[in-house]
Amino acid sequence: MKPLVVYYSRTGTIRKVGEAIARALNCDSEEITEKKGRAGSLGFLRSGMEATFGRLPTINAAAKDSASYDLIILGTPVWNLRMASPMRTYLTQHAGEFNKVAFFSTYGGKERPRVYADMEQLCRGAPVQVLGLQEREVKSGDYAQKVTHFVSALQSLE
Repeated sequence: MKPLVVYYSRTGTIRKVGEAIARALNCDSEEITEKKGRAGSLGFLRSGMEATFGRLPTINAAAKDSASYDLIILGTPVWNLRMASPMRTYLTQHAGEFNKVAFFSTYGGKERPRVYADMEQLCRGAPVQVLGLQEREVKSGDYAQKVTHFVSALQSLE
């Protein structure tokens, strides 16, 4: 199986998890990027507003062809109970290209299954595995075992 890890990270928390998953699977990864930054208070507010209203911000073109991978592992922070708007744009642009998908997310409070349901709808398929992590788990380093279980479940699909 040839997997690709694709993630969006405003603060670096999801990036840390995405890179750990890619290392464990020894696979390619790609970070979704934007031309317009999201730093500071205004960036935070804009992020929440875009997520709430389902906006599709402009993102940079993907370097990897997602259709050439067997499994796309998609990571997003949860913003205002929804997926990050740049991830929504990526999924909208690449709808129908994914063979199989898996999802991972980070959140401040409780895990939000609605995020996965929205991602599933845009991907046009159910995930083979999901991983939700609280931000504090990632910041403290207490997420490694959950990533190991997630990766093992993905490897068992082969």
